[in-house]
Amino acid sequence: MFLSGEVSKFYVAYNVFKTAISFQPTMRKLLPITLDDFEKESLKKEFPFDFKYDPSPKIILDTLLPETLISTLWTCQLDAIASEHGSRMASMDSASKNCEEMIRELTLKMNKLRQAGITNELIEVVSGAESINN
Repeated sequence: MFLSGEVSKFYVAYNVFKTAISFQPTMRKLLPITLDDFEKESLKKEFPFDFKYDPSPKIILDTLLPETLISTLWTCQLDAIASEHGSRMASMDSASKNCEEMIRELTLKMNKLRQAGITNELIEVVSGAESINN
């Protein structure tokens, strides 16, 4: 579609993986491939001489540009997958910690209720014994 002129620009939106618990939503322009003025000047300063190409620059670019696009798309996909797995891992860790806390609180509550029941039974036994002795 880009080569036929139906589409003039091609962007990809994805999440850039930062850490297991953070990612950055990003939109990246893939086509047309351009350099900004700063990059052009930087390259001119770094390489002030002209290169001779064999095969021709057109053949080199016709080969490299599709590979660059595929590689860039693959990198975007891997970043998005890593971000998703990191988010899932963080969510599951949080859910596990919450579950452990809930179990601890419920165990404590059940132990207190059981202890209260035992205390009531002891009070009844002692009260019954006291009423027999009196």
